[in-house]
Amino acid sequence: TGNTGRLALRHSRSKVADALLQWLGQPLIATSANISGQPTCRSGIEAFATLDGRIELVLDGGHCPGPGNTTLDITEPRWKLVRQGAISEKEIAECLKGH
Repeated sequence: TGNTGRLALRHSRSKVADALLQWLGQPLIATSANISGQPTCRSGIEAFATLDGRIELVLDGGHCPGPGNTTLDITEPRWKLVRQGAISEKEIAECLKGH
């Protein structure tokens, strides 16, 4: 929640993350693998180095290519883009047109 009182939901394209969730048999609550405002970590090694001393374990699924997650705030009557990622604001607007 980042002390905001809000909760973010994420669906990863990672086969490693999918396998972990399948094994757990339940949702996983976790924070992002980077420090807020800092660039996205692209590997477990990068995350471990960035979060030096703050974490005990990294499940490394290898290099993560691509622009990362798109983040929306849907707590107000009109959604707003928080962070541009793999899905563009235009694509989201087109999908939500009429809703």
